Amino acid sequence: MEITQPLRDYIDNKVNKLSRFKKNIKEAHVILSVEKYRQIAEIYISGNGFTISSTEETPDMYTSIDGAIEKLERQAKKLKTKKIDVKRSGHTPRNTTGSTTWDPEAPDKPDKRQVVRINAFIPKPMSIDEAVMQLEYREDEILMFRNAQSDEINVVYRRADGSVGLLEPD
Repeated sequence: MEITQPLRDYIDNKVNKLSRFKKNIKEAHVILSVEKYRQIAEIYISGNGFTISSTEETPDMYTSIDGAIEKLERQAKKLKTKKIDVKRSGHTPRNTTGSTTWDPEAPDKPDKRQVVRINAFIPKPMSIDEAVMQLEYREDEILMFRNAQSDEINVVYRRADGSVGLLEPD
């Protein structure tokens, strides 16, 4: 999609307003796409120790941008209040999802492993290049997606040497 100057100014203005929630925003990536009657706005914002993203899809591009920005504002506000609460309480936030019961250092305990958290989602169809790009903007180590060319589930992941690996079924 060709980005006009008024649209670019509108996006710049909206993203700059997010700095009131997060002062240390380093970069923002905005991806605009049009698929038939759907206008899609994807926004990725990263800074010191955080990455937030949102996607909105409506029949109007300006409405999509506004919706994505509203989602980012909620995420940034939540992130900011979380940091303030931690500072006030004087301790670090703990993992509320639980922990495994398996301890390799305890030989007297049986070898019991437990699933701690389950994330359910619908894999988005995208190309391998798009998946690698999304992985770069996230803090996650892996990303599962539906390959748009083969229509199969694939996984891209960060390797220890900094490169990106791809898992695909035979």
